[in-house]
Amino acid sequence: MRHEAQGLPSLGLRVQGYLMPRLRIIFGTLMGAGFVALLWADWLLDTSCRLPGGTRGLLFAILVTLLALGGCVELYRMARAKGVHPLVVAGCAGAMLLAASPFLATLGRGTFNGLPLFALGAAIVIVFVAQCVEHRTDNAIPNLAATLLGVAYCGGLAAFVVLIRLEFGTFGLLLYLAAVKFTDIGAWAVGRAIGRHKMIPWLSPGKSWEGLAGGVAAAMLVSIGLAIGLDHFGQHVMGIAQAAVFGLVMAPVGQGGDLAESLLKRDAGVKDSGATIPGFGGLLDVLDSPLGAAPIGYLMLRLLA
Repeated sequence: MRHEAQGLPSLGLRVQGYLMPRLRIIFGTLMGAGFVALLWADWLLDTSCRLPGGTRGLLFAILVTLLALGGCVELYRMARAKGVHPLVVAGCAGAMLLAASPFLATLGRGTFNGLPLFALGAAIVIVFVAQCVEHRTDNAIPNLAATLLGVAYCGGLAAFVVLIRLEFGTFGLLLYLAAVKFTDIGAWAVGRAIGRHKMIPWLSPGKSWEGLAGGVAAAMLVSIGLAIGLDHFGQHVMGIAQAAVFGLVMAPVGQGGDLAESLLKRDAGVKDSGATIPGFGGLLDVLDSPLGAAPIGYLMLRLLA
């Protein structure tokens, strides 16, 4: 009986090792297909409807705002695991306002160009007021710090993703997201196959230098392939050389975004940010690399696209 009991954990690990990669593939494919469908609908809405003020990217802005909300909830759950009490309602409201602010700024035909900065200031004020109302001076610094981290991380970085959609269109956004996510796919596949040399074992034991090299190669190849394909269909975003440079830069930046979320999870003592997506964990486990890479992605598109 003792030997049978000892064998149960190892059996569970073998089953988990068998199922998890397949769940990742299945749900990753479904999420990818659903996201492409939403981008298609968003693009069709741009081309077939006249929204107020020449507004574009309505459906995508709504999606990003909701994802910012979900990511913020998960981050605050991790903060609670550390004994901090973030101001959830105020922080989530601030993150959503900040994420949506680039889109909302387009509604005024250039009148509200400073809206993202105003949204950040308003979020800070709201959070301070919420702390005074809910906790007064109790743990004010850690509570405010954790809350504003959620606003900046989930809302501020998401705003850059919305900016990419607004300034570079659906196809520029597609190029950016493909470069970042195919880095994840390439790093995961190559790392599982031949990964031997760990990058930062104390932070992310599963990541290897071989995996990073595979991610860089995947990002460069998909960027070049997409640039050629889009150009063939009359949707020029950037040339082949620029696409290669874009993939080369975005791959390590995307992995840096992944490591940034790992830093939060390790401190909170959790494996995943949540259990929303089978095979992946939480929303932040999927959004970490696109969010972390968004500012550099926006800059690179401004330089190369």
